[in-house]
Amino acid sequence: MSDNRSLAEHSKQYDLFKILSEGSNRQVFLLVDPNHYDDFWTFWSSFQPKARQLWCYLFQESSYEALMSASPLIVVIEEGGAGETLYYWLLEQTSLFNKACILLESQCSLTELRHFWHQRISAIYPNGEQELLACYSPVVLAMLWPSLSSQEQLDFLGANTQFYLPCESVPDEEQVAQSDGKGEVRFSLLSKPAGTAAATEVIFSRDNPYRLSDSQYELLSRSQRRHRMVNDIFLRLSQYFSFELNIDQLSWLFLNSIEVAKESYPDESEFSFETFAVYRFVLEHDYFEKEAFKALMLKHDLRTSIQMFNQLNPPIYDEIFRAKQALWLAGVEQGSDAA
Repeated sequence: MSDNRSLAEHSKQYDLFKILSEGSNRQVFLLVDPNHYDDFWTFWSSFQPKARQLWCYLFQESSYEALMSASPLIVVIEEGGAGETLYYWLLEQTSLFNKACILLESQCSLTELRHFWHQRISAIYPNGEQELLACYSPVVLAMLWPSLSSQEQLDFLGANTQFYLPCESVPDEEQVAQSDGKGEVRFSLLSKPAGTAAATEVIFSRDNPYRLSDSQYELLSRSQRRHRMVNDIFLRLSQYFSFELNIDQLSWLFLNSIEVAKESYPDESEFSFETFAVYRFVLEHDYFEKEAFKALMLKHDLRTSIQMFNQLNPPIYDEIFRAKQALWLAGVEQGSDAA
C-alpha cells in the first residue's frame, strides 16, 4: 500500500484558468457525473446539437452501455466554448461539484480518453464478480488512491494524462459575505509517486480488471453502508417515539458514536465501531458506561461484549427508557457526544 503523499499532502493547487493558461500541448477535459444535478440536461441540452462533437458518454461502447442513462460524460473544455460554460454553471453549486467533477489533461482524443477510462471502471470484487468501479467519482477516487501501490498508481495515471481532483473549500467570513457562502473550488494534481519513473506492468485492463481487496471493498462501500444503517435506525425508532425524528441529527449521532468508539477502543475494527454506534440506538445510549459492560470488555472483544450485554440486559421500551433516549436523540443530553 502506498503512503501517497501526492493526494493528501500535495501543496500546489490549481483552478481551471491556471490549467488552461499554462499552455501545455494537452487538451483539457471535464469528467462529470450529471446524476448529481437535477437540471443538468435542461442546461446542457441548450448547447446541442452544436456541441455534440465535444462530449461523449463514458459508458459508450463499454460493458455498461445498459446504464447509459446514468453514464458520466467526458466534455472537451476550451476557452469560450460550451464546455467552459458548463464548467462554470456546475461550479455554482460547489458542494455538488466536489462530488461530481474531475478535470483531466490529456494528449488523447475524446474517443481515446473514453477507451482509457474503460480500462479503469471495472473491477473484480472480493466475491469474484466483475462489476462497475466508480473511480470516475472524485470521492471514490480520493478514497481508493491511498490504497494503491506505487506501481498501481503509475498504471492508473497512464503516460499522457493528468488528473485534477477538487479540494474541499472552506471559505472564510469575508468570502462568505461576498459570495453568499459559496466556496471557490481548487484542484489537487494526482502526481506520480516519488522515486518511480514509469509503470512496469499493466494492472488496469479491460480484459483483466483490477482486483479489489477486502479492505478496499470495505472502504469504498462504507459510506453507502452507513447511510443504510441510519435509514434503518430512523425506521426502527419511528415505532417508539411520538415526536418527529430528525434524520440529519440521527446521522450526526451515529457518525459521532463511531468516533467515540474509535477513541475508546482504538484496536477494534470498523465493523465493531459501527456495531457500537447502532446499539446506542437499541440499548440506552450510554450502555457502554455501565459497569456490567465494562466487565465484559475485560474478557471479550467489542462486538462480543455488545452482543452478550444485549442478551443479559435486553432493552425495555418503557416511559423511562424513552424519555432518556429522547433527550439524547434531540441533542439535549450529550454526555460523550459533547463537541
